[in-house]
Amino acid sequence: MGKKYVGKLFMGMALIFICTVYYAFISINHSGFSIFTFHTFFFMLLWSFFHSSFSEPGQVPPYWGFYMGDSENKRKRYCLLCHVFKPDRCHHCSICNRCILNMDHHCPWINNCIGFFNRKLFMLMLFYALISGYYVLCSTLPIAYSICKNSFYIRKFTNNEIVFLCINGILLFICIMLTKFTSFHVKLILKNSTTIESLENSYNSRYCISTYRNFIQVFGRQWYLWFIPYYGKAGMPAGDGISWPMINPESLDSDVNVESETNQRESSAKHVSAVSNNDVWPSENRGPSPFSVAQGDKLSVDPETDTSFIRLNPNLSN
Repeated sequence: MGKKYVGKLFMGMALIFICTVYYAFISINHSGFSIFTFHTFFFMLLWSFFHSSFSEPGQVPPYWGFYMGDSENKRKRYCLLCHVFKPDRCHHCSICNRCILNMDHHCPWINNCIGFFNRKLFMLMLFYALISGYYVLCSTLPIAYSICKNSFYIRKFTNNEIVFLCINGILLFICIMLTKFTSFHVKLILKNSTTIESLENSYNSRYCISTYRNFIQVFGRQWYLWFIPYYGKAGMPAGDGISWPMINPESLDSDVNVESETNQRESSAKHVSAVSNNDVWPSENRGPSPFSVAQGDKLSVDPETDTSFIRLNPNLSN
């Protein structure tokens, strides 16, 4: 059990490191507004960290795929460990020992899986960690520049100055790594992919239905909740993590899994008509989005979107 909490311990040490640097070198010379700004970002970081650590990533609805009316393709992917049929893009996590809807990866830093229903929390954790880190780094750069400038004439660093420059270097390294990691995950979201699909080279480009639609499948439709690590009923991700709207089969790539139920159903469709934002996920009717979508966007939509997960898990909306 101890190994499972090593990641959280490391993340906690990183948070303490950022706070220590800020209070030891920066807060003394900062105005009240600057201090308030840092505390706001850091509070959002802590909120995102703890919420993503204990959030539900998404589980397969009970008896999904067991009904007599379900197609054979729907029941083709069976997990021998969980004893459930797995929907498309669902994977079994060997660490959590369960199947996760639209699993992205298991994050050791929060000891939790990142799936369909908590990916937004994970992204916000990265976002606020990046802002907090760069805020502290930008505040220390003038001091580091002054130390280096003075040492150019004095030709000698004091012990305190050496310690400060080392800390500044560590902080710079953390910010660079966080930037690369966050950029990688942003690109995955905008093209509707996951870390597992990227590593296994199993990404289906037909999942990329548009940049905005890909985005709201993670962050939800309500723009005022995008930067808050909270869902509520209005901020749930668009869709259900089970059925996936896909673009027309004319853009099918050679690496697409043609055995999946959704691909076979859509490939047999004779006519693909243009749809509006509200028709992409038929189970939802929350009004028009603040972004317009080109009428030429051709999508093939599954009219039988399974919303049983949301019905069977009402506490996810709290």
